[in-house]
Amino acid sequence: SWLLTLPLALLVVSFAVSNRDSVALGLWPLPFTVELPAFVLVLGAFVVGFLVGGLVVWLGQHGHRKAERRHQSRADKLAHELAETK
Repeated sequence: SWLLTLPLALLVVSFAVSNRDSVALGLWPLPFTVELPAFVLVLGAFVVGFLVGGLVVWLGQHGHRKAERRHQSRADKLAHELAETK
C-alpha cells in the first residue's frame, strides 16, 4: 500500500504547493463570493466526489446486504436444526 500511497501523497503535496493562487468562487443565486487557494477547491472537489461516490455505492449495495443477512439467518437456523438432530 505504501508503494501507491507515498507517490500519490507526494503528487498531492506538489500540486498544493504549486497552486496557491487565490481563486474567487461565486455561486450564481448567492450574493457573495469566497476566495480560496486553487488547490483547496480542486482537492475539496475530489474529497466531495469521493464521499458522494462512496455513498452511492453503499446505497446501491443495500439489497445485497439485506439478502446476505437473510441467507446467513437461514444458514444459522439450518445449522442449529442439524445440531439438534445429531
